[in-house]
Amino acid sequence: MTIAARLDQFRNVDSAPLPVDCHSCPVRQSALCGAIGGAAAQALSGLAQRERIAVAGNLSCQDEPSPVVGVVRSGLVQLTARRRENEEQIVGVARGGEFIGRPFGGAMPYAISAATDAELCLFPRDAFDGLAVRFPDLGHALLTLSLDELERTRRWLGMLGKKTSAQKVAAFLAEIAGLRSRNGEAIDAVPFELPFTRQQIADILGLTLETVSRQFTVLRTTRAIRLLPNRRVAIADVPTLLALAGENPQSWH
Repeated sequence: MTIAARLDQFRNVDSAPLPVDCHSCPVRQSALCGAIGGAAAQALSGLAQRERIAVAGNLSCQDEPSPVVGVVRSGLVQLTARRRENEEQIVGVARGGEFIGRPFGGAMPYAISAATDAELCLFPRDAFDGLAVRFPDLGHALLTLSLDELERTRRWLGMLGKKTSAQKVAAFLAEIAGLRSRNGEAIDAVPFELPFTRQQIADILGLTLETVSRQFTVLRTTRAIRLLPNRRVAIADVPTLLALAGENPQSWH
């Protein structure tokens, strides 16, 4: 399937590709694009196609090569692995500024879809691979992002591992809120959309629905979070939330 045909699968039927303006991109400084300059940045910008994907829209399938890679510009993207027939597990999330897709070929170990309405900058994978070989600074930035993704995977596994149920729920909210990507800056009371139901959170964390609901109540009564309408959550006290997650705020990055 051609790149254009693949993009047509998730592009809004009545909309054209959005203009790419790298200089005004809200996540440029934290994204791959902000780590390169000069000819590499210009060449990468020339490949970019900015796209909107509606919630639940699919970008790539598990066990198939993806013809595109990209950067999440806004919204939340989920990575889902199929374990058995009709059984899926959310194995990670990507938010604004984070890289998605698998450069240099190979089948995707998970599917990528939009957990919320999302906006992305996408690059044809083959052409992106060529730029990464041609420009060493792009290849270096890609390696750094790969190491960052490995660290996120380790955190995700840690969240699913030895933590107590209370710590798991608190750590999950901190991860979805993107506190790590903001280097632990004070973002108290900044709301974010929680794209997963409590049952989905229970499935992700290996808990029961009752346990997750009970821990939400604890986090609310301790004033670590505020629950807002339309499944929105505000982190009202970052240090308290991180403490309840069993994390050291000083090393949260």
